[in-house]
Amino acid sequence: MPGESGGDEQSSTMVDGVYSSLLLAIVEARLSAGTPLSQNKLAARMGVSRTPVREALLRLERDGLVQRLPEAGFAVATITIDEVNEACDLLHVLDTYVYQRAADTLSTAELDEPPELAASPVDIADSRDAEPR
Repeated sequence: MPGESGGDEQSSTMVDGVYSSLLLAIVEARLSAGTPLSQNKLAARMGVSRTPVREALLRLERDGLVQRLPEAGFAVATITIDEVNEACDLLHVLDTYVYQRAADTLSTAELDEPPELAASPVDIADSRDAEPR
């Protein structure tokens, strides 16, 4: 029905907003590892019902950023040294891929140009992908 999809879109947008807010707070370390996350308090602070908060927390749990605690709700996930090492290994693989792709696709003249100091290899690759060919 026409009225139902509008409600679903609004609910989805609300969940996305709560998810984005919590994600940013975790990434910026405003919510540190181990911090308990009360659905009621988050809902009140964000001016939404508990449903979008719960759905956002479940998404963050799937992303590995929060943990569900038995009979205690959710908390910001902790990270182990093994997970840090794994992330560093992944970044190394991604860097290698980006550099290899740049070397395969850039002309000799482009490779001879001094790089922009503020641009990362990923930014350069992204900007090349966005340019019409």
